[in-house]
Amino acid sequence: MSRSTHFESKARTARPFRRLLIVISALLLLLILFWGVRTSLYGYRAYRSAQALQALVQPDFDINDLPKVQTALNQLATAIAGLDDQITPLAPVLGRLTFLPGIGPSLAAGPELLRAGRELTAFGYDGVVALTPALNEQGSAATLDGLLAAIAASSDELNELRPAAEDAAAALVNLPIDQLPAGLAGEVTALQNVSELLPAALDMSPMLPKLLGFERPVTYLILVQNNQELRSTGGFISGVGTLTLENGEPTQLNFQDSYNIFDENNEYAWAPEPMRRYMGIELLLLRDANWSPDFPQTAELASTLFTQDTGLEVDGVISIDLRAVQLIVEALGQIQVEGASQAITGANIEDQIKLFFEQPVPNDQTATESWWLQRKDFMPRLAEATLTRIESGNVNYASLMVKGLEALHEGAIQVWVKDDAETMTALAASGWDGGLHPVDGADFLFYSDTNVGYNKVDSVMERSLDYVVVWPDGADGRATATVTMTYRHPIEVPGHVCDPAPRYGDTYDDMSARCYFDYVRLYVPGGSTFIEAEGLEADSIKAARGEAGAQRFSGYFEMLPGSEHTVTFTYQLPATVTLDNYRLALVRQSGTGPLPVTLQAGDQALTTTVSARRMLWEPGE
Repeated sequence: MSRSTHFESKARTARPFRRLLIVISALLLLLILFWGVRTSLYGYRAYRSAQALQALVQPDFDINDLPKVQTALNQLATAIAGLDDQITPLAPVLGRLTFLPGIGPSLAAGPELLRAGRELTAFGYDGVVALTPALNEQGSAATLDGLLAAIAASSDELNELRPAAEDAAAALVNLPIDQLPAGLAGEVTALQNVSELLPAALDMSPMLPKLLGFERPVTYLILVQNNQELRSTGGFISGVGTLTLENGEPTQLNFQDSYNIFDENNEYAWAPEPMRRYMGIELLLLRDANWSPDFPQTAELASTLFTQDTGLEVDGVISIDLRAVQLIVEALGQIQVEGASQAITGANIEDQIKLFFEQPVPNDQTATESWWLQRKDFMPRLAEATLTRIESGNVNYASLMVKGLEALHEGAIQVWVKDDAETMTALAASGWDGGLHPVDGADFLFYSDTNVGYNKVDSVMERSLDYVVVWPDGADGRATATVTMTYRHPIEVPGHVCDPAPRYGDTYDDMSARCYFDYVRLYVPGGSTFIEAEGLEADSIKAARGEAGAQRFSGYFEMLPGSEHTVTFTYQLPATVTLDNYRLALVRQSGTGPLPVTLQAGDQALTTTVSARRMLWEPGE
């Protein structure tokens, strides 16, 4: 065969393969084009549906627009599900694109983001479907009591959505926040925080008719705790109020100075020994009733004292601190308060409260009286202005409810109800009752500070906690635990001398630039054995049985402004806490800020910041 004939034969053989390759390439190109068009179409539909939903859900939302909301949510859920179906097969490829500057991490996280969006929008749609019949009965305008009535009426249907809420929360938790751009990371973190609250909120929904006064009017004792002067359950009880709810609507709300709740004709129990020793307080009055860090115990005592002093019976007790007030005002945007120099917002409320305290605005009853009698007049003014704003209807109720749930989750709001074991069980399960609740068979840690120095040092105090558990004799021996709390007082006051005597300053902030006088209590598993403590006055250290069956170690210390101080407890855990089954239930004290913690059990470690009131650490998970 000639060379030319040989090449002609090879060319004839190659032509079908070339044509086949061209056809395959064309088909692949068409498939990619089809995939791109289909994906873009889903993306465009998702964008349009999200825009429509955002336009509908406004503070002046009209119940008549519920069908449109339902449609927009359904369209959004369908579009995100379609995107998820298109993108998920590419997850292995996208996961390797993190090296691309700017968009790489977002592309890599795309499948997880879509899965989370799919779960969240499906839950949102089901939630609106569950609420729609009851909302339609509330009339045309959206009101808070109408929304609460609808939620109460739909409690059984909402409770059935708990598995969907858990799926949404789980999908969001798995997202790699640290790999996302700052803007997207912020949005995802906000969604994570909201989704974390949903299961507990749904658990509580069957109890809402009773709690909100739909079965009969209910009256709550409100304890206003100033967490800048920290006490066991969150802060000094600065103000006391009563709130009556009927069908979800406040029918009566008032506040007064906690010092006014006292009747010299009544008999009172002796104050706890540390209160007598370090504060000079002899009798246990309502304003000091929160000595126990277990809020149900504190609330029951406060309810008894309030009834004894005023003759008024209450159905429950709610605590609220400055953090909760800030969150509520954030949700409202801003409120106008009589006597305030400017509108009050979440950003300036702390400064405005200080100004009210320093320069009280006289009213008709107190115009000629002293600063002492007027210094807390801002509380009823603020409460009235807040209630007026909520009742105006120009409020984003979804934001208000989310901020309320956030306050409950952090322990900034705590709830106790009288003679209702079922509701208290649900509150405890949600973590909203402020109880200690050690977990059977698990390690337990609750560290409590009580400011016994008549000052506001807690407004500036910085804390961090380190906890180490080791098994010196191997996995079968009893573990030794070491808790170290580090305090840092950031205000330098040269030549300052510690003086625990009660006194005010020229300004509110003067009371932060003082020594810290702290009575410490550490609650650990029952059966733990005390070994030693450092950083406390030797004659103050005690070990005793504590509330909720926990073991309690306690003591007292003082520290100068501008200094750093550490307190360390070392003890032996009960034999039931083993290396193989180790779990830790950590409870953060209400009224404190987010707490940086470092945990180590054996060779397992975790460094995090605890913002929720309760955290369960399971190293093996």
